[in-house]
Amino acid sequence: MRSKIVGGLVGVAVISAAVWGGGVASATTAPNVVGMSEADANAALDAAGASHSIISRAGSSSRDSCTVVEQRDRGYHTEAAGEWNSSNHTRYSSDTEVWDGIGVVLLCN
Repeated sequence: MRSKIVGGLVGVAVISAAVWGGGVASATTAPNVVGMSEADANAALDAAGASHSIISRAGSSSRDSCTVVEQRDRGYHTEAAGEWNSSNHTRYSSDTEVWDGIGVVLLCN
């Protein structure tokens, strides 16, 4: 009985890691900034050339000492561009996927 429970818990952990993500994957190489201060994380992400934004900030309103507690790949969005050629009545269009960068969650003390 105990081995079935342990096996079930391991299965749940594997499935949840696959669904929710076991780590940070990104379109560009972005450093792992979890555990860094907000200023250090901004400097590291800027140095790597990774666009980034704050997803959530919690804790003290003083914002003096904030620590990154989570880092997420924000995924892609599609930008469409088009142009009409009036001489031969055709339309040129292109879709470009643009990476939205890294999102960080901060906890302030």
